[in-house]
Formats: sequence, C-alpha cells, structure tokens
Amino acid sequence: MKEVIELSNMMKQEEIETLRDLIKDIDTAMLTTATEEGLVSRPMKTQEVEFDGDLWFFTKKETNKYEEILHNQDVNVAYVGKSYVSVRGRAEIVEELDKKKELWSKVYDDPNIILIKVNVEAAEY
Repeated sequence: MKEVIELSNMMKQEEIETLRDLIKDIDTAMLTTATEEGLVSRPMKTQEVEFDGDLWFFTKKETNKYEEILHNQDVNVAYVGKSYVSVRGRAEIVEELDKKKELWSKVYDDPNIILIKVNVEAAEY
C-alpha cells in the first residue's frame, strides 16, 4: 500500500518520525536531478544526522550534479531497504565550513567540497 506524506513548513512531528524510521538504516540513496537531456540518478551517501525535514549529502563542486542543482533545485531522493521511500524536495548548495565540520569531523577547508541540503516537501512509501 502506498502512503503519501506531504511535508510543509509546519511539518508534524509524527510525519518526521515516520520518515526518519523508514530511512534511518539505509546508507545509500539515489539522488535524481534534472538536466537539459532529462533526469539523472546517482548513488549518494546520506549523512548520519537525525532527520528533521532535511537530508544532507557531501559532494564536490566539480560534478555535474552541482551544476544541475544550480539550474534546477527540484530533486528526488529514493531509498530502498525495508521499504521503498521516494522523497521530493528542493536542493540547495551549502558551503559553510562550520556545517561541513558538524556533519563530517574529517572535513578540512577544501572549497571544492560542498553540501547538498534537500528540503523535503513530500514523501511516498
């Protein structure tokens, strides 16, 4: 049975907890971005931070996904584990060193390493 969670600025704690439980043990997700040629999906490791409505991924500026997100922030993140979860959201590039250090203790001040923050708008599972 397919369930849909519509998340908004006023997310219900119950919806956040449901989504957190569904994705918490899945290390790798498929991040889908839009290109001029169509959609592209690639595996990404979700950063281990308690889900609060945002998903976090590390990447490098020297990637196609960086350019794709600059041009179109609409993304999808798919998780497959004990269940299938498809998350729709808006991505933003985060380059703040403090946030990078918070999520990865081994990060150093490399301007080529960035974070992708996905603000979750809806999820199906």
